[in-house]
Amino acid sequence: MTADSPIALAMADIYSNIPVEILQATFDIVKNTKSLDEMIKEQIVEKKVLMDINVITGLPKRIVLLSRYIEPLADSEVDSYHWTGQSDIYRIPPDARQGRNITAVRRLGPNSTINSRDNGLYGAYMSRSGNSIADYAGINLASRTLDGLSGMPKATYLGDNLIQVTPRIAQLGYSAYCTIEFDSEFLNCPRNMVLPIARLIVIQTKRYIHTRNVVQVDAARIVGGQALGEYKTVIDNYGSENNDQVYNEALLKVRAASFMSVPNFREALKYMM
Repeated sequence: MTADSPIALAMADIYSNIPVEILQATFDIVKNTKSLDEMIKEQIVEKKVLMDINVITGLPKRIVLLSRYIEPLADSEVDSYHWTGQSDIYRIPPDARQGRNITAVRRLGPNSTINSRDNGLYGAYMSRSGNSIADYAGINLASRTLDGLSGMPKATYLGDNLIQVTPRIAQLGYSAYCTIEFDSEFLNCPRNMVLPIARLIVIQTKRYIHTRNVVQVDAARIVGGQALGEYKTVIDNYGSENNDQVYNEALLKVRAASFMSVPNFREALKYMM
């Protein structure tokens, strides 16, 4: 992890404010034969925080829908369930999505384009990089063939990095505007999300400590009559100060920060203009 990543900042906060004895007892590093850093990352980040963040937000990613991504439906396992005769199914490969899973598809749109004189919806888009006579002929044919359609094609996310486009589109350069998962180190998250994510990790760590210890602390007091003193006080405070409401509010702050990130803000501006 880098020194200014959300996890590194959270670790610094955790080690500064939580007694190491409580951390060692909670994560049982002797039994698990792992370091505290590894256990916190595994139990707190990967099994809770990362999953929650990927559910409510993600990293914006424009994916160009290339013809080679189309599933050969006649021989595909998705054929019988998804195919309607009017759609194409695109299986997006890892290199087109930074090796991360797609979590949602926001919309479908043409790539960078210029207007042509064709009056069809699909004939109005041509690549800035230049078109051959055959390209123009194909565009013109597509515009006449698909001119009766009432609007843009629609993209539906089917899971497992499959995108269904209905109706089928002419190969004129369309992109799916998606969100993809954050990596487990949050190295691909926007800068304004770093502090909110770090704060969320700290809150979940204290919640985890309370959950793992509260029953054992009470059992030791009842069965053995042990005077647990400050240990029990710290555990109780973590439970009262870091309840579900506190966690959910911190999670919403992460989502708010993601909306104000540069990629998301640029995307939002497109709907305002």
